[in-house]
Amino acid sequence: MTFLNPLVLFGLIAAGIPLIIHLFNFRRPRKVDFSSLEFLKELQQTTMQRVRIKQWLLLLLRTAAIACLVLAFARPTLEGSIGGALGGEAESAIAVVLDNSMSMTLRDQNGSLFDQAEALALELVSMMRPGDEASVHPSVGRTTVPAPVFKTRSAALDAVASIETKFGPTDLASAIEDARVQMEASGLVNREIFVISDFQESTLGAAPLESAPGSVPVRLVPIGEPGSISNASVEAVEVVSQIVERNQPVGLRAVISSRASGEVPPTIASVFLEGERVAQSSVEVSQDLPAVVEFAVTPRASGWLLGEVRIEDDDFQVDNSRYFTLFVPEERSVLLVKGVSFQSDYLELVLSSRLAPGRTRFDVSTISSSALSAAAISEFDVVVIAGVNSFSSGEISLVADYARQGGGVLLFPPTSTEGGNFDEVLEALDGGGINTLVQAARGESVAEVDFVDFDHPLFEGVFDAGDGRGARRVERTEVFRYVDYEIQHPGEQTLMRLSSGSPFLQEMRPGSGRALFIATLPDPAWSTLPVRGLFVPLLFRSIHYLASGDAAAVGEVVFGRDREVRIAGTMAGEQVTIRMDEVEMVPPQRSVFGGTLVTIGSGLQSPGVIDVVVGDEVVRRVAVNADPAEFDLQLLDVAEAAQRLGGEDAGVAALQQGAERTSLSDTVRVLRTGVELWNVFLMLALAFLLAEMLVSRHWNPEARSD
Repeated sequence: MTFLNPLVLFGLIAAGIPLIIHLFNFRRPRKVDFSSLEFLKELQQTTMQRVRIKQWLLLLLRTAAIACLVLAFARPTLEGSIGGALGGEAESAIAVVLDNSMSMTLRDQNGSLFDQAEALALELVSMMRPGDEASVHPSVGRTTVPAPVFKTRSAALDAVASIETKFGPTDLASAIEDARVQMEASGLVNREIFVISDFQESTLGAAPLESAPGSVPVRLVPIGEPGSISNASVEAVEVVSQIVERNQPVGLRAVISSRASGEVPPTIASVFLEGERVAQSSVEVSQDLPAVVEFAVTPRASGWLLGEVRIEDDDFQVDNSRYFTLFVPEERSVLLVKGVSFQSDYLELVLSSRLAPGRTRFDVSTISSSALSAAAISEFDVVVIAGVNSFSSGEISLVADYARQGGGVLLFPPTSTEGGNFDEVLEALDGGGINTLVQAARGESVAEVDFVDFDHPLFEGVFDAGDGRGARRVERTEVFRYVDYEIQHPGEQTLMRLSSGSPFLQEMRPGSGRALFIATLPDPAWSTLPVRGLFVPLLFRSIHYLASGDAAAVGEVVFGRDREVRIAGTMAGEQVTIRMDEVEMVPPQRSVFGGTLVTIGSGLQSPGVIDVVVGDEVVRRVAVNADPAEFDLQLLDVAEAAQRLGGEDAGVAALQQGAERTSLSDTVRVLRTGVELWNVFLMLALAFLLAEMLVSRHWNPEARSD
């Protein structure tokens, strides 16, 4: 027997009031003066016994009446087969938590796990009778709005049939808590939560359910036959090359892993660009260690390209591919800001298309330093500053904001270190400072380049081994004049260094952008760099490296994790939309310096590629993939899952149907059969009160004489 209002049972304390009154209601005898003792009679012993019996009988009747009233308000319910024999089924409120994660698309000998789970959920809600309530809670796609409570069977059946498997974060414990809060507000006799799932370990949630007295019981219903699952998944794809050009090799890295119980045979991993297979490799996957596969692909077209890494089919196919995007620029827009006394002939020659036919073009706009404050630098991929001595505070803020919002800046030293404020520009870009200008007599070198960080993406493929033993050599570059740069920021990195120990090429990372500083001007009077073979590839790749920073930083969007993407070049008030599978939506967005910051993540339904559209132009493509944790197919036994969710302390129990495969409806019917007994106790209370009244008024044993 259970009580629907157990707190009312504290009222049983009131049943002790008649006893207290009986024990402490001692009457003091009154003093009566007798004129004669002849009026005194001996009190017979039998009369006193009858009086005591009446007092105890009244005490019992009053106590029983109060106790029955309290029990009636506590709404006692008799459950199980005895309750069914006495009163049949009681009204019931059920909540069905249906696991609709992608692991439920697995199949066994009985078909799809989700189809089996849906059939059981339909069987449960088909048991609804007039007065019953039901609610349906999917594990993926939870919202802050409480699930509707259905009063009719047909509405509940439609709600179950409308649930589909989805990509996205899954937390069974949170879904159960949502259902429990809703069930605790119901006033029906039977209140239960049924969780139908394969109990994938990664979907149970990080914390167990909270235990509380009188919590609505949770019944775990397992789906599927235990068995070995052979599965490999594409867990991650990374574009290794940060400088991407048309008709030039691009490095890719894919991680192939197995998070299932069965052995995985060797598989073939293929790379597709715009639907065309461009590379493939054989992969052997171990359950203990993921396989890392390197690819080299050569894009033949420019623009935002759709890429995909795909492996062969296995038991679980939804994780056999992963999307990525590759931006191949057709041209780069460059703003060249030069000082008044600086001759930029060598620099402009490198940036022209004459030295790199058939490769990415540079669209160069040249302005003097005095025009910098009025320039719309956010419209350019890279800003090159050379030979500028002084900057206004507004110009410094302009350059710093541009870099922090994802822009690229290439800095050359001023023509003179006297009276300028070039250090303030470096500081605004999270860089160091200039100590002094180092120079020697004309024709004499003061240093040479003696160190290059060959592992940096800027130098990928630039230096080849020249001695046949794998060693890479740097062409001799003599320096006649340079500025002594002092490192001050921990985020800086020296890419090339002089024999004097001073940095020759320094990288800085202001915000989400990049900046490079070269310690000499591109002038033969400063060094031999402009006439060396290194100069063209160094400048060419520096521009590409600085321009690709924002595109490479976007990466992918994972379901359940909103990500902000900066769209450069948009005008104030210009709306950005995203399009996927012919569905267009307007994401949350806000204007920032030089563009719009768009939040992508909510509202996405399936993996693929998002087109970011401004007006009618696709300005960016972003890959959308599932969290690799969704592909962890380690399943728990239902008893172990019950313990992980809190066990008996939290009211969680496994609902085993037995080897004879008793139908779920029959199993549940035995659990929920019951009858409320409040009316019985109320009738008993009235009967006790009536008996007390009759005994009190019509039985006077003290007046009887033998």
